Amino acid sequence: MRARFLIRMAGVAFAVAALSVGTARADATSSADAVPAQAAVERETGPILYLGTGFSVADRQDTRINDPTRPPPPPTVPALGGVDFDVEYQDAAIAEIGLGYRVMRHLRVEANVNYRSHTVENVQYRPNRGDFHFVAGMANVYVDYPVGRQIERGNIPILMPYLGGGVGVLWSKARAEVGLPDRKIRGESAEFAWNLMVGTAIPITRRVALDVGYRYLESFDHRWLLRNGGSAAGDVDGAYLAHEGRVGLRIGY
Repeated sequence: MRARFLIRMAGVAFAVAALSVGTARADATSSADAVPAQAAVERETGPILYLGTGFSVADRQDTRINDPTRPPPPPTVPALGGVDFDVEYQDAAIAEIGLGYRVMRHLRVEANVNYRSHTVENVQYRPNRGDFHFVAGMANVYVDYPVGRQIERGNIPILMPYLGGGVGVLWSKARAEVGLPDRKIRGESAEFAWNLMVGTAIPITRRVALDVGYRYLESFDHRWLLRNGGSAAGDVDGAYLAHEGRVGLRIGY
């Protein structure tokens, strides 16, 4: 009788021990899973640095030359004053930097400065050559959402698609030659601008992500000086609209 009792007690003890081990393993697993979750919580707010490059496709831009000093041309020659025509820009490389802050899990803000320099490729009205430099300072807001988990990398997201938009100022500097004697386009202009962005971040580590995206950038018309030799001859109004591909690194995404 005592032997059976001891056997039963041993069985109960073994069962309790097995249950305890199972509970301990479950607690350990929960603790291990809690580390990435806690890390994700810590990233819900914090600073972000963006360093990027890309290419800008501006193509043809509506442009108008106003030259009241030019005498009327012969009937067979189009007048320069008040003429609308297209300027075609060559594709240009982009350099940019952004400083941002994630204010909540799916929302971040950013101050971004980006630069591109277009060489004039062709002018529909007359042949031309020169360079147009553009620097944009933008205040942007992004909404993003993590997709999937890289378990082997501590449960960081596989992708973080985003949509963004913002407003700011586009500064330009023109230095071009008009296809007429002594006519030059010179000067600087700063105009209101806006941009829209779409893309995705591809996390590499907990702190660094590759960012690939597209940006649409447009501004109000810029106004530069039209010079005749060393004196002013009028002005030039030029639109700016660009489609841009972007790639960069985001630190602290």
